[in-house]
Amino acid sequence: SWTNKLVLPIHRMPESVIDSRWLLYRPGYLQQIGAEFFAYGASLKFCGRMVGKRYLLEANTKWTEPYSIWDVAASYGFGFWMTKISAIVSVENLFDEEYQILDGYPMPGRHYSAGIQFSYEKNIINN
Repeated sequence: SWTNKLVLPIHRMPESVIDSRWLLYRPGYLQQIGAEFFAYGASLKFCGRMVGKRYLLEANTKWTEPYSIWDVAASYGFGFWMTKISAIVSVENLFDEEYQILDGYPMPGRHYSAGIQFSYEKNIINN
């Protein structure tokens, strides 16, 4: 899947000093792309977000840098009786991108997670 949002975040305030300037904290573009693959009870998922610069001052003289974040997750699950057990591992911010959503507050770098999920379903299909 892929989504692309191109916006024109511009003030429309005639006779104002901020007329035709970009709105604060709104990026000019936001793209998301993802793919998920399934086979024999396993899945592999990729997800990416690309965000354009966002202005921090009404004069449009200070902004946050554009950034791209990529995540990946893998899981394997199997079912028996009415229970499904899945093992899940993921890496967020795969390429350890340095970025800020708010100026002066850096977001976390690459991080990992792992878990086991148990689910109970009345009519589970072994996959």
